Amino acid sequence: LAAFSNKFSSIPYVITRRVDFHLSKNPLSNWKYSGAAGVIAISTKVKNVLLQDGVPEKKIAFIPSGVDFGRFKNVQPVSRKDLGFREGDLVVGQVAALAPHKDQGNFLRALAHLASFYPHVRGVLVGDGALKEDLENLSKELGIKEKVLFTGFQEDPLAYLKSFDVFCLSSKEEGLGTSILDAMALGVPVVATRAGGIPDLVKEGETGFMAPVQDPIALSLAIEKVMKLKQTARKQLIHRAREYSRIFDVDHTISGTLKAYQKIIGMKNVY
Repeated sequence: LAAFSNKFSSIPYVITRRVDFHLSKNPLSNWKYSGAAGVIAISTKVKNVLLQDGVPEKKIAFIPSGVDFGRFKNVQPVSRKDLGFREGDLVVGQVAALAPHKDQGNFLRALAHLASFYPHVRGVLVGDGALKEDLENLSKELGIKEKVLFTGFQEDPLAYLKSFDVFCLSSKEEGLGTSILDAMALGVPVVATRAGGIPDLVKEGETGFMAPVQDPIALSLAIEKVMKLKQTARKQLIHRAREYSRIFDVDHTISGTLKAYQKIIGMKNVY
């Protein structure tokens, strides 16, 4: 709609690209992006894809998505009892829509591999989506139905996230992965795939651990690295991740976006 409106006015429009797959090759998409005054990329991977697809670098503004750190005050974790688990269970969880690009099948396969060596490992998938039934069936096929909790949509997902011993994002495509920032800010160790913009957030051995995309064995080994951390090393990992996550405070996203718009409309200050 913005692109069509631009044909009848001099008001510029800006596109924010939040996904890391290539632009559509159809004429409408080409026309839309060629007419934009600017394109905001939320991660290094998104920026690189835009460049590969012919968007001029001078048009691209690199502005990572941010999170509101005020959301993390006074978050109380869901108890093991409410999760249906025992106190000694080790909980590996994810908060995400049950959608193909999140690849929760990869997560379940990694969990099944882990469970064969660590019987006390449990999984939690917070979120809803079209793949829920398929994923539930897969958990049965893998023999881990009793070890996995599908919570469906939750009004307060942060309470679940804070209850995890390990947060695991198993995506095969990911613009950035702000749920990783939620985990870092809440002090939950992160394991993720090297999909899309995730390497902008997870620095191997420093702020978390990574595995190749769609490699459940490697993903399970990355989770195991967190499990085997001694208390001091675990605390250091959590501290580094929390400090690093502050780079992605929503205030930085707001100021960066404002500067991008000011540059486009040729204003030094709009206030």
